[in-house]
Amino acid sequence: MRRFALVATILAGVVLATTPSSTQPRADNSLRVELVDGREAVAGEVLVKLRGPSPARDLIDINRLADAESVRSLGRTGVRRLRSRSRDARALVRLLANHPAVAYAEPNYIVRTFADPTDPLAPQLWGLQGVHATEAWDVSVGSTAHVVAVIDTGIDYTHPDLTGNVWSAPAPFEVTIGGVTITCPAGSHGFNAIALTCDPMDDHNHGTHVAGTIGAAGNGAGVVGVNWITQLMGVKFLNATGSGTIADAINGLDFVMQARQTFSATGGADVRVLSNSWGGRSFSQALRDQIAATADADMLFVAAAGNDGFSNDILPTYPASYTVNNIVAVAATTNTDGRAYFSNYGAASVDLGAPGVDILSTTLGNTYSVSSGTSMATPHVSGAAALVLSRCTLDTPALRSTLLSTVEPIAALASLTATGGRLDVNSAIRSCMAPPGAPTGLTALGKDASVALSWSGVAGATGFVVKRSETSSGPYTSVVTAVTATTFIDTTVVNDRTYYYVVSATNGLGESGDSNEASARPRAPADLVVSALAVPANAGASTTIAASVTTRNQGTGSSTPSTTRFWLSRNTLVDATDVLLAGVQAVATLAPSGTTASVVSLDIPAETAVGLYYVIAKADADNVEAEIVESNNTLARLVSIGPDLIANSLTAPNTAGPGGVIAVSETVKNQGGGAGAGSTTRFYLSANAVLDAADVVLAGGRSVPGLASGATSSGTTMLTIPPATGTGIYYLFAKADADAAVLETQESNNTTLRSLQVGGDLAVTTLTVPLKAGAGTSIGVSDTTTNQGAGPVAASTTRFYLSANPQLDASDRLLAGARSVPALNASSASAGTTMVAIPAEVTTGGYFLIAKADADLGVVETQEGNNVTARSVAIGPDLSVSAMTVPYSITAGSTVSATETVLNQGAGAAGASTTRFYLSSNVTLDASDVVLDASRSVPALAAGATSGGVTQATIPAGTTPGTYYLFVKADGDGAVAESHEGNNVSWRVVQVIAGQ
Repeated sequence: MRRFALVATILAGVVLATTPSSTQPRADNSLRVELVDGREAVAGEVLVKLRGPSPARDLIDINRLADAESVRSLGRTGVRRLRSRSRDARALVRLLANHPAVAYAEPNYIVRTFADPTDPLAPQLWGLQGVHATEAWDVSVGSTAHVVAVIDTGIDYTHPDLTGNVWSAPAPFEVTIGGVTITCPAGSHGFNAIALTCDPMDDHNHGTHVAGTIGAAGNGAGVVGVNWITQLMGVKFLNATGSGTIADAINGLDFVMQARQTFSATGGADVRVLSNSWGGRSFSQALRDQIAATADADMLFVAAAGNDGFSNDILPTYPASYTVNNIVAVAATTNTDGRAYFSNYGAASVDLGAPGVDILSTTLGNTYSVSSGTSMATPHVSGAAALVLSRCTLDTPALRSTLLSTVEPIAALASLTATGGRLDVNSAIRSCMAPPGAPTGLTALGKDASVALSWSGVAGATGFVVKRSETSSGPYTSVVTAVTATTFIDTTVVNDRTYYYVVSATNGLGESGDSNEASARPRAPADLVVSALAVPANAGASTTIAASVTTRNQGTGSSTPSTTRFWLSRNTLVDATDVLLAGVQAVATLAPSGTTASVVSLDIPAETAVGLYYVIAKADADNVEAEIVESNNTLARLVSIGPDLIANSLTAPNTAGPGGVIAVSETVKNQGGGAGAGSTTRFYLSANAVLDAADVVLAGGRSVPGLASGATSSGTTMLTIPPATGTGIYYLFAKADADAAVLETQESNNTTLRSLQVGGDLAVTTLTVPLKAGAGTSIGVSDTTTNQGAGPVAASTTRFYLSANPQLDASDRLLAGARSVPALNASSASAGTTMVAIPAEVTTGGYFLIAKADADLGVVETQEGNNVTARSVAIGPDLSVSAMTVPYSITAGSTVSATETVLNQGAGAAGASTTRFYLSSNVTLDASDVVLDASRSVPALAAGATSGGVTQATIPAGTTPGTYYLFVKADGDGAVAESHEGNNVSWRVVQVIAGQ
């Protein structure tokens, strides 16, 4: 259903101008519209009020400045409506606001209706029942003594349900509107402020709909209004599109006031209620002043709050938000006493609610339709005011007070309107007939230094008196005498003292008897919480579990005895769908910080479905304790109810061949709390560690019997690897309850897996290499290449590489010489010796000789990264001292004969070198040792060759006597590049003695 734009242009349907002010024609061409600061106003018009009697020259000056086309008086507050030939409204306001003779100048804003007709088949007349009009009709169905003016789009005064209740002028009369004298004939029904005629015929529907709610006749046909008998005056200032101007609204109100004054002697137009279902966001001082004039004339101004769903406290809607003491601002409610989603509200600016959704009423041409909006709520209040006046003699302040003080409180408006209630016309009309009856259902709840009271409302009551005693049955003393709600909190009490209360109802005619007595004992509040809760992780239907629970009082006062109860829930919140479990914790009185701990047996109902649940413990579950906080009483713990099958172990070979059969052992466990039915464990071969639809289901499965909670079933299954399975690393999955035959608490934890290599896998399992070799020589290398996989492999080639480290990479040298390896079955091997040539340009040093199986990548293997094995090899010469003889006792300053032999123990020829001698105080040859004046030239040595000789070495004369080490070092000058540089020295212990 489309919600009607019940607002002025600035609230709905605004077309924002790209310039500060622009003129746009309306679709119906009835108004020329101009946007002034984003709000719709009549183009080229302003409302001007002068500061007082002004000289003619001031008026001439104003007309000249404004380039005035016309100036007309407006209403009764001295306002003039000025229209300019050439200036727009925005410019006029700025120009005239600064004139010394002008009190204010403002745009002639446009306002609109607050509703739109919808489905004519909606529920009928529920709004009248909602405001208790049916009960009020037992008192009165209305009167013709007073008139309700419908300030709107007019009234279809020919409608059969309205014609008998439409006001008719008792005689011809004159009104002067905007300086124009208009004669209204006898029998006319109101005013058209747009055309300045006395014919308020509706051409829109809105005003007729409003009029039907106020006063459709009780004629046994169609619908009926709040009043069956009344007088409805039509005042049309809104056009066929539901739009109108502030100026026309002021003129319409002025007509009402003049008509009433004209017939004051006979009461022929005693207008007491003004119904206004229209408005906008623009403040108009001129309109406010005119409404204030209606207050002075003893008229009640009922206004719609608006349909934006906003707070009028923050963003006012006019005229409802004007601070004039005769205004009643009305929100819209639903047939369930909720706030209509579109209705504006405001605790400081909206007075009460009334039915405003799907309201059936009269429309043009003898029809009926349904509308929604605060426009529909407003006539309920206007009609109620007229019905009250039919039996009660009240001035406007008293009438307004009666309507507001007799509302029926509803939760939806508690903080959204000034009264917190919805219109109750029955209570309002009865408030002026007799004293009210006594309230019933009084309850009292003791809290910390306060007592909260509540009672049932009483028809006809405009207020309540709360009385208190410290003795049962009184005598009572009044605590408060003007409560308008049906609740009250007494804060003038002392803790730990018992108080007794009664309540009486009042209205202008007297006071009722007392209600029932209710007592309460205020005290420092407790705050009961479940501070600890433990339950098993698993349970089954029809089983009993033990819940360990601790209830604690974390409040500042002692608690009364209470009960902690338990629920089974799908979530952590207790609600009506949860299951209350048998078993409770009885909690005795607890001092502040006191606790009660218990183990409570809880029976899980037999009908509980398998799944994840929460056991919720709730302290003070029966709500016997008034607590500091009422929302912290629960604590929840997760429990799985039902079976849960898992494959918790799996044993399988590491390797397999395509078409091969392997034995797989697995164990299925029911780790849930309930018994599980029989199931089937199945096995899958997957290329990754995720089991999905792409994986291969292996032939064969294992039947698992029904398992009690905690029980296991183990078995071995023979599985065949599909012959077409490619070589590679796979994952073997075992899945418990693979056919989903068992409903489990968890369905995603049924699998376990192991890696499985399918196919062949070549590796060099043995490698024998000479310890040394020479550049340009060939060596024999023996290797064993093994297929350590479970499937056969094709023929391959094992090659050899020379590397500076044991890792084979792109920088290593491929050696001449390779070995052909035949096709190998699973676990078979091929051994052989290959002559490998060491390149002549290889420099002397330590190397690794690496053998790589399937070096040409001709075989697809389960693993491609385990094909190499390395062994170290020294290439080039290696000089060492193979023998050394020196005397043990040596005299300082003497010369000794040192005999030594230099061996080339490497596999390559060594160039000529020099052997040198050193005297050291320790077994480490370093830079601190003495280089002796002795050396021996060693010729070039082929691999394995030696050179021996005797060298005369002089011990320095100043050598301190003692034990020393005489070192000899082959290639002492480092002239020869060797495969090992750290094995060139030998030493003998000598004793140096003092010289003679």
